[in-house]
Amino acid sequence: MRFYVKTKKNRTFTEIFLKNLYFSTDLATKIEDIALSYVQNLGWRGVIHLLEVFGDAQSVFAASQSELLHKAELKEEFAKRILSKNSFSIAKKELSHCLKNGVTPIVSTEDGYPERLRFTEAYPHIIYMVGESSLLHRSTIITFTGEKEVSAYGEKTIVKLIEQIAETAPEVVLATTIGDGAGSIIARVALHYGLRVIGITGSSLPHISSQNSMTLSQEIIDAGGVIISCTGVMAHKEFENSGAHYSLAAGISDAVVVIESEGIHPIAQAADGYNREIFAIPGRISDSLSQGTNRMIAIGMAQMTYSGKDIIKKLGLEEICL
Repeated sequence: MRFYVKTKKNRTFTEIFLKNLYFSTDLATKIEDIALSYVQNLGWRGVIHLLEVFGDAQSVFAASQSELLHKAELKEEFAKRILSKNSFSIAKKELSHCLKNGVTPIVSTEDGYPERLRFTEAYPHIIYMVGESSLLHRSTIITFTGEKEVSAYGEKTIVKLIEQIAETAPEVVLATTIGDGAGSIIARVALHYGLRVIGITGSSLPHISSQNSMTLSQEIIDAGGVIISCTGVMAHKEFENSGAHYSLAAGISDAVVVIESEGIHPIAQAADGYNREIFAIPGRISDSLSQGTNRMIAIGMAQMTYSGKDIIKKLGLEEICL
């Protein structure tokens, strides 16, 4: 299924992709960037290391075996995999898929890549997106998250907090993972109150996990939002379940709000490592869905919050919004 955007000219996202591609790095460079990301077992940190040493993906593939072994200090097996260029066949299929489905790949060495994400300890060299890319550069992005199971208390809290944020700071962009209980509710409530939404998925685009999630993703895009992923269509299925999208959700944001959690939420865990502001909703000690949020508050990992206005105030946005 392909995503479509409602515009005056009814342009498909394939057309928007081609426009975005024109303003970003050239096609050949993107192929080499994608190929680098698919070098077997190199991983995000390995890719980042090579870019720091050589500057860009083109220079990595132009390097000699001696440079890869001694300048970049790679193991011989990785140097051979890079020199073989076997990953280029995968990269071509990946790029063909993007062109066919209106998915835009953004590489970390180009201007369109989110600055917040680039300054995290380990970031994906490529993210894939469909929708309004400018949202990734907005002044304030807050990630809301919770559990797959959402209590009545949690749902009421989501509505209360987002309604107050929309009233107090309507320019704030809300990010959330889609495809789970809390994320779907968060996204729909944010759309209801007129906030722009960044939907984050562990699936490759446009292959969202369920029909309901596909429908929600289209609604996000139609409302001027964006769907992003760090999973390419050629990636192993295991990667979709690796939790990498949790790091992505934390990395693109200024703050994380945990509504409910049975344990330390993985997005909060990543956000803590990135020195992001973390807020958590307290709950009764007898409620399993409040065990994690209460724990995060108790150990000082998260600030206790009770309202959207409180979050806006603690982020220093109150005066800006007056």
